[in-house]
Amino acid sequence: MNINLRPLLFGVFFLSGVAGLIYESIWTHYLKLFLGHAAYAQTLVLALFMGGMAIGAWLSSRFSSRWSNPLLGYALIEGVIGVAAWLFHPLFIQLVQYAFDTLIPAIDNRVMIHLVKWLLASGIILPQSILLGMTFPLMSSGLLRLFPAAPGGSLATLYFLNSLGGAVGVLASGFWIIDHFGLDGTLTLAGTLNILLAITVWAVIPQTQNTPHSTHLSTSSWGGSRELLLIACLTGCASFIYEIIWLRMLSLVLGSSTHAFELMLSAFILGLALGGWWLKQRIDRLGNPIFLLAMVQILMGLAALLTLPLYGETFPLMQWLLAHLERDSTGYLLFNLASHGIAMAILFPATFCAGMTLPLITRILLDRGLGEQAIGGVYWINTLGAILGILFVVHIGLPELGLKGSLLTGAAMDMGLGLLLLFTHRHNMSHWLPASSLAVVVGGMTVTMLFVELSPHKMASGVYRDGQRLQQDYRVLHHQDGKTATVSLTTNSQGVYSLRTNGKSDASIAMPTEAPRSFDEVTMTLIASIPMLLRPESRKIANIGFGSGLTTHVALANPALSQLDTIEIEPAIVETARLFSPHNDRAFHDPRSTIHLEDAKTFFSTRKALYDIILSEPSNPWVSGVAGLFSVEFYHDLKRYLTPNGLVAQWLQVYEFDLNLMTSILKALQSQFKHITLYAVDHGDLLILASDGPIHALPDQNGWTIPALRTDLAKIGVRHPQDLRLRWIGDEAFLAPLISLFPAPANSDYAPFVDQQAVKARFLGASANEIFFPVTELLPIRNLLAGHESSTGQTKITATPLFSFSVQPYVATALHARVTGQSLATLPGFATLDESFNKMALALAKCRTVLPQEDRVYPLYQLGVIASPHLHPSELKSLWSLIAGMNCGQETGWLELFKAIGQRDPVGMENASTRLLAQKDSLTITRGRYLFGIGLLSLVAQKRHNEARLFWDRHVGTWFGTSTPGLAYRYLLERAVLKKQKEPVQFN
Repeated sequence: MNINLRPLLFGVFFLSGVAGLIYESIWTHYLKLFLGHAAYAQTLVLALFMGGMAIGAWLSSRFSSRWSNPLLGYALIEGVIGVAAWLFHPLFIQLVQYAFDTLIPAIDNRVMIHLVKWLLASGIILPQSILLGMTFPLMSSGLLRLFPAAPGGSLATLYFLNSLGGAVGVLASGFWIIDHFGLDGTLTLAGTLNILLAITVWAVIPQTQNTPHSTHLSTSSWGGSRELLLIACLTGCASFIYEIIWLRMLSLVLGSSTHAFELMLSAFILGLALGGWWLKQRIDRLGNPIFLLAMVQILMGLAALLTLPLYGETFPLMQWLLAHLERDSTGYLLFNLASHGIAMAILFPATFCAGMTLPLITRILLDRGLGEQAIGGVYWINTLGAILGILFVVHIGLPELGLKGSLLTGAAMDMGLGLLLLFTHRHNMSHWLPASSLAVVVGGMTVTMLFVELSPHKMASGVYRDGQRLQQDYRVLHHQDGKTATVSLTTNSQGVYSLRTNGKSDASIAMPTEAPRSFDEVTMTLIASIPMLLRPESRKIANIGFGSGLTTHVALANPALSQLDTIEIEPAIVETARLFSPHNDRAFHDPRSTIHLEDAKTFFSTRKALYDIILSEPSNPWVSGVAGLFSVEFYHDLKRYLTPNGLVAQWLQVYEFDLNLMTSILKALQSQFKHITLYAVDHGDLLILASDGPIHALPDQNGWTIPALRTDLAKIGVRHPQDLRLRWIGDEAFLAPLISLFPAPANSDYAPFVDQQAVKARFLGASANEIFFPVTELLPIRNLLAGHESSTGQTKITATPLFSFSVQPYVATALHARVTGQSLATLPGFATLDESFNKMALALAKCRTVLPQEDRVYPLYQLGVIASPHLHPSELKSLWSLIAGMNCGQETGWLELFKAIGQRDPVGMENASTRLLAQKDSLTITRGRYLFGIGLLSLVAQKRHNEARLFWDRHVGTWFGTSTPGLAYRYLLERAVLKKQKEPVQFN
């Protein structure tokens, strides 16, 4: 016999474990696209994966002893698994298309729809799971026949290596392979690995093997071992109760991202592996394995109880970590390592014990002469128990018992099994041991039930985001463990209610009617209002994501609507949102409003209706499963449920995000819709509108005749149509150069760029707020390149702290009023202006006398850069005519520049900026950069793109050196480059 064969087979089974857990991870990605939520997908994949493994192990236990060479069977199974992996992606695409296009629309019953979806999902992953379940018994049988000495150590080693491979597979696929190869590429790699393993085993093993190891299979032996099979079943049940509960608990500390799930799953599997590794050197020397099994069961239950008080300490630990980690790539690596460590600290003691149970039970059954049947029999009964545990948690544990009650149930199960063994076999051990163990178990359960509580205050904090826990003035008004998420409602001393999903605030409302509104209220109000003002003829709206219910409430302010369907997958969110009354009363009581507890894809596929507007307001894209609502495939599906000129209104954050991620989503929308338009909702949120029909900027007076809507808008500081026009960023033509600046691919379900990258952006504290440059930039880019001017000839902007970008245009109107002698009190939303404004106005007044040049230029420059992008050309003309009549001396160059900008005259802008740039020695960096931007803008506006590029090359080094110019400057250059059809520009 080749002496290297045994370690080679161990290595093969390690790699088989890598591939096996890659499948589990990837199937979760696929099924959350089909089922609509990551939590449902994780639960179903766990159930089917374990169920298939159980069936496969059962089949092996029935037939492996009859096979002359189990390792040849193992090689064959590995090869079939590999081929199945190659075929999975195209089969899944066909299945999803058939389900949503044909099968589900033909079913009226909601329960039957869910049953059909689960059956279809089972059909596509169960066969491969069955094959995976056959690999362990076949490898074990073949190994024991070749190396019959120390069977317990061989089995424990196989458990260890396969589990260790699984932990590696989860991390490798989640953090690297998917990012580089996509879902289908990852499956292809895993399938190829299985086929290579099959070829390796086929090539190196002997073609004949010894007879089955200990083939005595009497029925009486099985009958005498029923207690062990019961233990195998119930400990599997308890272990998966732990797994699901721990995943939910830790998601409140580590975050509910895909990467966090993979870290937690890897920690769980690694604990199992290390338990098997510890046992492998000892198992064949045990004098009383029953005693060790009993103690392991009791210790496992006690360790599970211990996780409850330990869990509370993970919140300050995460807070400390985020306070001390640098927000860079190295810090992100350390954050993930630390997150894995936190998961290990909670999971390790119990999972270490769990990793010993199956090898111990199998060893005992082998000693009793059950042979190879023991391997498959224990494996399949254990996985059957795992399925029971999953079903219990989802349908009884979480909704009825909560996190603590469910965990106590699992711990009681494990400890009860240990006590059963001790009392049943007490004649083989010290007489005091069973009684003392019973006392410890009862004491542990009693102390935990009476004195250990999970703090809703900590669990609602979302500490994984900014390293902050809820302040003491926050109270938790409601806390509920739903099937897909833990939902809380908190309030602070100002009476602001916040709805939190897994600790992350998803919606907040200031409950006192006289209190200032929250930023979330601005977002929710405008997401409902702007689409209706753009499409006043709309009659049917669908809203994806209920949140606080305010979006639905505001949309129902329009009496022209006949139907509004709101889709929400988590019932606990809807129930919690009732506490926001009366701010969302229309959502619950208006007869036009219907709330559907369903995932969006299933909802639309079962309805025959077409909608004029679809509002999409899901959670943040870094949350596991949510990025699928920002994908090419999802937008392709939405088009089918829109009327011909129907509008999709998509909310998107700019905080904890970056421009690559944002343009990935814009490219996904661009691939499916002819027109897209962006609005700034507030300083942290965007509204993206998409349609196959034109989307014009909001006209000055459209829709302002709906009293209830006008009232809702006034609450958030929107009192005039220009307050909404100010928020317009650009349409598809205006945005095309911006989108082309960034290399990100269009976000896809099967190449999940956003899902993979968004959580890193969250950790880094990245921001995509440069996207607001058309609104905030001092260069009048929108005015010259998009014709963004008020048709009334008069600027009316309401200053509101709820939209920080309103301050600058308001100051522009105030300066115009002050210089031209008007009363400031007549301005809409009049607010007290700061001291810098008064100094500027005073300096302009003094300009009527001869002053030193800098004293004359400074106020003129400040007035020009603030007023030029925001005032109407007619206002600017009168303003500069008045200033020209003042005796201000030598600053005529600047005055001519601002006159040209005010009249939107690119030729005059070019000439004036060129003359001023020639005096570069007298310019500050700030003014030089401004003049550089004006000159570049003037050339782009004249469509002199070759000269714009030369102008850039001539001046950019002078004013920016080695630093990268802001997005507005890069946008202008890219616009010229695109028109020339030349290569993208590289920036230092």
